[in-house]
Amino acid sequence: MGRCGVKCQPTRGPRWRSPPAQPPRSAFFSRFHNTTPKTLAFRGHFEHTLDAKNRLTVPATFRTALAGGIVIAQSLEPCAAIWTPEAFEAFTDSFLSDLNPLSDEARRMSRFFHGGSFDTEIDKAGRVMIPARLIEKVGLGKDLVIVGNDDHLELWDSEAWASYETDLDATVIQTVEKIVNPS
Repeated sequence: MGRCGVKCQPTRGPRWRSPPAQPPRSAFFSRFHNTTPKTLAFRGHFEHTLDAKNRLTVPATFRTALAGGIVIAQSLEPCAAIWTPEAFEAFTDSFLSDLNPLSDEARRMSRFFHGGSFDTEIDKAGRVMIPARLIEKVGLGKDLVIVGNDDHLELWDSEAWASYETDLDATVIQTVEKIVNPS
């Protein structure tokens, strides 16, 4: 008898369902994006400050998505990135899996991303500790801008973000043209 009073058949082991069929994606899109559906895309930008203990209050909108753990990593730009562990692994696998693990390029990229990343969690007050080494390496000051970037958040020093955003706004059309019409 089930909890609701309905007679149930016993089952053995988990019942697995195959995922729904997804339309094929272009090779370009699949190479750079995780094809697993996301429950939340990180969007928007928020101005925050680091406290005296280098803790950042994570916007409430994103706390549930990050409740399972966080990877804070250096980025290619002068910023730090906050990932879920699964998204960080998918990101690094997207380019490392195509490289020979014995190659100089693979070892360098692995060291850059894995050696420059730190596992942590959000505390009960919704804060995350930013490692001092990472703050120094990417040039974060007390005033930060948190920028949503689809599958992760970026932490920018507010002055660095203002400069980058100005350049981004001025060059976005040229960037789109390069993507649409590669030479």
